[in-house]
Amino acid sequence: MSFFEGVTGEIKKTAATKIAGAVVGTATLVATGATVSYFAKSSPTTTENVALTASQDPAPAGSQNPAPAPPPKLPAPAVAASATTPQSAVVGGVTVEYQADYGSATASDSKDASDQAQEFLASKGWVEGKNPNGMFVVIGKASLPCGSDSGKFDECRRQAFSQAMFSAKRSLANYLALEISASMSSTYREGDVLKQLTQSRAQQTSAPRGLTQKVALLANSFIDEELKSRGVNFGEEQSAQAEAERKRAADLARKDAEQLISSSEFKSAVNVAAMTDVSAVQAYRTFEYIAPGAKGSIGVVAIYSEKSGQLQQALLGLVDLPAGAPKEAIGKWAAAQGASTLLYTFGVQPRVDEKGELVLVAFGQGSPIGNSERQLDAAEQKAGIDAQRAARFFLGELVASEQQQVEASTLKDFSDNSSTYQSQSSYEELMKATADKLSLPGGNRVYRWNLRHPLSDKTTVGAVYVFSVSEALNANKLRDQFKAAGGAAGGKGISTKRPVDPAPPSKPEQKRPLTGGSGTGTEGDEP
Repeated sequence: MSFFEGVTGEIKKTAATKIAGAVVGTATLVATGATVSYFAKSSPTTTENVALTASQDPAPAGSQNPAPAPPPKLPAPAVAASATTPQSAVVGGVTVEYQADYGSATASDSKDASDQAQEFLASKGWVEGKNPNGMFVVIGKASLPCGSDSGKFDECRRQAFSQAMFSAKRSLANYLALEISASMSSTYREGDVLKQLTQSRAQQTSAPRGLTQKVALLANSFIDEELKSRGVNFGEEQSAQAEAERKRAADLARKDAEQLISSSEFKSAVNVAAMTDVSAVQAYRTFEYIAPGAKGSIGVVAIYSEKSGQLQQALLGLVDLPAGAPKEAIGKWAAAQGASTLLYTFGVQPRVDEKGELVLVAFGQGSPIGNSERQLDAAEQKAGIDAQRAARFFLGELVASEQQQVEASTLKDFSDNSSTYQSQSSYEELMKATADKLSLPGGNRVYRWNLRHPLSDKTTVGAVYVFSVSEALNANKLRDQFKAAGGAAGGKGISTKRPVDPAPPSKPEQKRPLTGGSGTGTEGDEP
């Protein structure tokens, strides 16, 4: 993850082209960790909502609609990543990778998120799998279940990122613990064997109904009549459809029995499964492609490194991390990124804080159901839970995945020179991740933000949390103090105590001043 600091969000408009009545925009995001492609509608109101442009080019030559006025310019970055920035740095004995360009991105207005991820790997000289620098790289992708015109668009974005990250972790789990089983069969029949089989099937299909079937029909008939008397008539339609399907099956079985001369059946099945622990995986860079009305997709380049593994183990109390050179406070860093950058930042990111400690930064987002203060507060809480979930999965999860693919078909040849081909191919997948309850004290929210998404015009609330070893230890100490007081247990408290009268102060002893060694005695009484 990125460890360069002092970077503020900057977005530069790089292209605007009139296409089918819409202004197509691409943006360069500095220090975002995300590639964003977006289409801004040509109406001034909608374009003003695209808060991702720092400057706007004039309308293309021949355009009938002038370019809308640019929104306020965002602050320029104090420090910008460049190709010459080192890709690793030693911080207190811990080598931190990914410094070169984490957080920078170039948007595309036409490329799918996974295509962008592949091109990014090629530009870095990385490959999926283990790389020479020790990183393990995987790519995940997921389609958004809804488009930007949906009222649940922001929720769909979060789900798509989670699924993309999940897909990346499945690739890692398959690398670690893949198990494969496969089978294949082929059957050809003709003559008496085929005739006996088809006749048996025809008899089963057209056989008189048994007692159980008759009871079911009688019950259905009674229910249909009762529904009909109450004005509900769908029973007749369903019964007619069922009867038509039964007749069709009987006709096919009869044709098989009378005209079928040969049949060929083929089936190939493979089952791929994996179940293993996965931890310390972070979203190095995300790629987002969304257009108004389209569902779009989100891709993620996820990585595991030895150092992210060390941070994970330190937060579990298994190892100690050495202190490094102090960097920028995480809250200050997050504020410098701004909401327009954090909107496209998901998951977790290791960073060095102002104390020189390697900490885990977690990002979360939530969507309010309305505009009231209470609903915004609830969205803020949901954003916090989203960040905490990301941190929990970073610390370790059990990933289980199973995929089953079947390719099957049946070919039948008939005496009238006709034939039928029927495919029975199928595909099914299941992914599941679980992370049991884990004590994780010391987590602090260091920054919050809210922003209307430039496409949906819906408010998203975000939260940035920090988890560190030092804060966990501080939380443990404070928790012990609270527990030692025992106030939660109740009891007599101070009711058994009585005031104690203080002792009266003693008078100080009077001392004569010291004088010289000579003097006179007291005068006697009168003689």
